Amino acid sequence: MKINVKDILAEDIGYSRQFKIEGERPELKLVKLAGPITGEITVFRNETGVLVSGRLKADVELDCHRCLSAFTRHVSLSFSQTYGERPGDDDMPIENGEIDLATMIDQEIAVSLPMKLLCKAECEGISDTVI
Repeated sequence: MKINVKDILAEDIGYSRQFKIEGERPELKLVKLAGPITGEITVFRNETGVLVSGRLKADVELDCHRCLSAFTRHVSLSFSQTYGERPGDDDMPIENGEIDLATMIDQEIAVSLPMKLLCKAECEGISDTVI
């Protein structure tokens, strides 16, 4: 999920542009999307590159830790991430005038999920019944 920021980098510090995200389904490594990502982001020009902030929504496919069945969970993210041409420790890179949001989105979704994934609060786990 790449965004070309060459023209934003040519602007003065403080310049911003909004982007609407609809129907995006990037390949993520930590989580599996069950549908497209939607939302809005704002890209701000700063001293070292750009700051991206926004809100995104998506449905992700997960496996229940008790009964091992697959289920879908809706996630909503609010985030802020800096991207730099010469990235520091906490920055993501700007490569060839583009930023790739997929890695950041993948990480944000993963850390927003609870440690124990349950399909429902009252999940009883795997049945002992032999078929």
